[in-house]
Amino acid sequence: MKRLLVLGMLLALTPAAGFAATSPTDIFFEGFEFEEGTFPANGWTVTGSDVWEIQTTGAPEGLQYVNAAWGFDQDEWLISPTINTAIAGVSVGGLTQGSTYWSVNYDVEVYVKTGDKADAYVGLLNDYFLDNWFWGDFELDLTGLYPLGEDFQIGFRYVGDDGADCGVDAVYITPEPASLLLLSIGGMALIRRR
Repeated sequence: MKRLLVLGMLLALTPAAGFAATSPTDIFFEGFEFEEGTFPANGWTVTGSDVWEIQTTGAPEGLQYVNAAWGFDQDEWLISPTINTAIAGVSVGGLTQGSTYWSVNYDVEVYVKTGDKADAYVGLLNDYFLDNWFWGDFELDLTGLYPLGEDFQIGFRYVGDDGADCGVDAVYITPEPASLLLLSIGGMALIRRR
């Protein structure tokens, strides 16, 4: 019985099929390592004028990353595949780079998209630009912004006019530390109860 409970806990933390996790607790991971000419792929979608593209020079993780190219009067979306989790507290994180100088002309917003409901604003990637074109980590709390056990997506929205490129790589969804602790305590209580 103990083995079944432990196996059940591990399966609850297993990432969605088709995505490699960066850590055993990641629910979702995307490194944008697509075959040439196949982007968007793996359930990712792009709306707007298709300025989101794969870049191969200077990738911080793997060989490729996704980049939003600058332009004029832009409103461009990069939307993740569907994600579903019953864990209450998760974060979206990854790597990003852009121009601190030109960021006055553009924003890269992050949203939780849940079907017919209004998109929930999560944060701004510009806040994580370390300096012009230096990669930095970002992590944004999604707690309370998605329905438990129902489908949701992460949307990256590039809005600007005469801004600058923005790169995104190694996007992951992972449980918040408090959620992992509760899962561990709950699993231990079930094992101990026997």
